[in-house]
Amino acid sequence: MKRFNIACILILIVSLMLTACSPGKPNDLDELQNIGSGLIMSADELLRFFESGEEAECELGANINLGDEMLTISQGDRNSLVIIGNGHTITSDAECLVRLDDGCSISLIDINLISGHDCIGGLGDISVYGEKLSINTVANGIRAAGSVTVLPQSDIKIISSNGYSIVGHSIILGEKSIVEAISENALHAICAEKTDLTIDVGARLSASGSSYSVLYTAEVLYMNDGATLSVSNAGIYHGAEIGKLKVDGVVTINASGGDQGVGVFIFELRENIYLLGSCTPQYRFDLGRGSLNFVESADDIPKPTPKPAIGPTTNPTTNP
Repeated sequence: MKRFNIACILILIVSLMLTACSPGKPNDLDELQNIGSGLIMSADELLRFFESGEEAECELGANINLGDEMLTISQGDRNSLVIIGNGHTITSDAECLVRLDDGCSISLIDINLISGHDCIGGLGDISVYGEKLSINTVANGIRAAGSVTVLPQSDIKIISSNGYSIVGHSIILGEKSIVEAISENALHAICAEKTDLTIDVGARLSASGSSYSVLYTAEVLYMNDGATLSVSNAGIYHGAEIGKLKVDGVVTINASGGDQGVGVFIFELRENIYLLGSCTPQYRFDLGRGSLNFVESADDIPKPTPKPAIGPTTNPTTNP
């Protein structure tokens, strides 16, 4: 009988050891430890935070599947919310994973978003900050009925299978922000459909696709000192199609188009613009007598010619 009891005890100990070491149990233990920690652990908790939470910031402790539910940010006291993902993923099959009212903003930190439709939508002008933010969507990555502002020092990667990566009336990439946009089958990866696209000081935009023009701006592409634009079209048309180009300081454009397009197509070019980088096939424009001059070094860019003073001198040469 003693031997039988000892054998049973040994079997029980071995079973417990195997159970503790089996795959998936450490994650279960982590989730148990997170209960009561204030971390968001479920779709219901995340929805409650957006709908009726008092804080402006939440932190995920698990992957969240929203199903067909949509997160919303409305105008008012909580018009700017922060989600710290801790490397977790939010998945949604709703019309939009998160929708922002006009003037609202969202900050998404260390998080993955997967959407069966649009991912981030805006009913007007919206702002997005991303830090280690990954967006993978069937339709549009970020889409707004007004302007889209990517806030300074953001780091965002967007992959869209059938939509734009970013589309809005105008688009601003804040200082030192980094955006990588990949749109496989959309008309454009980046589209400022009404007015301008601004790439601010030190910001970097990389866009690729295989449809029409990878980057499109209806009016002006503004590039400020240290800005970099890289566009690549694996299809047949342009890398970038822009209305006008305005440059302040030293900027870089690397553009490649398809067999029936050019690296950069500009509707109106009336200035001689110097910039770093390359353009293949060679750029083309419709109106004006300006030029794009791609150089290897900033030292090769001519210094601006000082403009002569206009108006009366402030130092008379004769006494009254």
